Amino acid sequence: MTSKTPLYDKHNVELELLVDDNSKILTNSRGWRFLVDNDFEERYVSIRERNKYVECRVVNNNKGSSLGRFILNITDPLLECDHENRNSLDNRKVNLRVVPKRVNLHNRKYINARKFRGVSKHKNGHRVEICSFSRVYRMYLGSDYSEEQCGEIFDCIALKLNGADVQITNFDKSNYTENIINQTYEKFLPKIRLCPIQPSKQKHP
Repeated sequence: MTSKTPLYDKHNVELELLVDDNSKILTNSRGWRFLVDNDFEERYVSIRERNKYVECRVVNNNKGSSLGRFILNITDPLLECDHENRNSLDNRKVNLRVVPKRVNLHNRKYINARKFRGVSKHKNGHRVEICSFSRVYRMYLGSDYSEEQCGEIFDCIALKLNGADVQITNFDKSNYTENIINQTYEKFLPKIRLCPIQPSKQKHP
C-alpha cells in the first residue's frame, strides 16, 4: 500500500474494519481509497489533505463539492456534512449527517497549541469561545478559573447551546448531567457575549 500522508494512512487502515456487505471501497486513479454505499454511482473522486483534514471531493454539475455534501444533496451554504466517526474517507450514508457549519467546525478534530478546546490565553486571564450554529459566543473569565476549569465550562455551555450535535468535548460527556449543564449555563450567562459576525468577502466585477 502506497503511503500518502500520516492522517490519510490512519483513516485508510480503518476502512478495512468499517466495510460491510452494504458498502464498498473504491480507489481513484491516484491510488487514494474511500468508502461508500453499494448503490453509489461510481465517478471520479479527488482526495487531498488540507489543514489537517482529509477531504474527498467530487465534480457535480461542473462544480466541485465535498463528497458528503453530494451524497446528502446539501445545497444550503449554511449547512455542512459531518462524519460521525470523524473518518472523512467513510462516506456511507449511515456515517453522514447534516449539521450547521459552526457545529461542523466545532466537531472537527484539529491540532493546535491549546491544551483545552475553546480556551485561550488573554491579557487578563482566560477567554472561552463557543461556536453555535452561525454565531460565536465569548466569555472573559479572568484569572479566577484554571485552564482546566475553563475547559469544563466550555463543555457545559457548548452542550447547552448545541445539544447532541457536540461530539468532541474536553472531558467525557458522561461527566455532565443535565443539572450540571443547566447550572453552569445559568451561572455564566451574564458573562456570555455574542461576537459580531464578520461580513463575507464578496468579489465584485
